[in-house]
Amino acid sequence: MKKATPKKQTWSGKYPRLSIAAGIALIILGIAVSDSDLLNSSGSIASNDYANEEYWEEDEALDYIDEVKNWDRSTYENIQVATTNVEYDEDDETSIETYSHGDSYEELVEAVGPPTRTFTNKGDATRPSIVDADWEKDLEDGGYISINIRYEKDTGQIISKDCYGSF
Repeated sequence: MKKATPKKQTWSGKYPRLSIAAGIALIILGIAVSDSDLLNSSGSIASNDYANEEYWEEDEALDYIDEVKNWDRSTYENIQVATTNVEYDEDDETSIETYSHGDSYEELVEAVGPPTRTFTNKGDATRPSIVDADWEKDLEDGGYISINIRYEKDTGQIISKDCYGSF
């Protein structure tokens, strides 16, 4: 028959009162640090004051679109956005979205180059998969300019466009 190995007692088991006191001290320290300016030191992401950041609407942002490689105002303004078509199936009681007459995303990429990043929103039985493509540029004054093109993944038709930024 094997001898039972005695369980080692943990630190908190040996000193339960000290463990409780240490836990309370850590909670108090956490509250003190969160209320202090330690998290808001300059140069950290947490210190960015977004309330003071000014955002450009499309008209203002288009004045800076030349900063983004291979983009210009006429390229952006000449993009034909697709028409959204919604068909209602009374039997299934569902609406199905389709798009028509939009410019080709692939042709746009051939003209301006690949985007900085993309994100795919998966579709379902009633909506197609949609891809967001962003071309971004940080400006020398600390601002940025961003062009967002949204397109239907299956057909490649551009379904929306947006240009914005901040300084």
